[in-house]
Amino acid sequence: MKGGSAKKMSRVLKLEIRPFEGLGDLRFGMSRRDVRALLGQEFRSFKKTPLADSLTDAYAQYGLHLYYDGQDRLELVEAFRPCVPIFQGVELLGPRKVVPDRLPEAGAGGPRRDSEWLTTDLSRSPGERLSAALC
Repeated sequence: MKGGSAKKMSRVLKLEIRPFEGLGDLRFGMSRRDVRALLGQEFRSFKKTPLADSLTDAYAQYGLHLYYDGQDRLELVEAFRPCVPIFQGVELLGPRKVVPDRLPEAGAGGPRRDSEWLTTDLSRSPGERLSAALC
């Protein structure tokens, strides 16, 4: 995303997670219009659930679902392959047997298994609450 339009980008995005800020060049609080200008117009909008207040933008070619608040500001990013979200050097969608062991090295709390989900604490201080869920 840096330095060019989405048309020039590879379909595989390696994006660094910045806790409480965003993912790669995507920043929480960006307008939907600015996000679309960054990623391009090849997306599909849909309601993630019947009760959703806002439409989700799906960029399947990048492995991203983007969620917006009532003011059309980015509030959540869901990443899946081909996207490669990276936290402190750990590729979170890497091999399932490797990622849990690498998370504590990256400063994340120890992983916890909950059925098919692997969750980990990415908070940086005791008063923060930030988690990632991997499946």
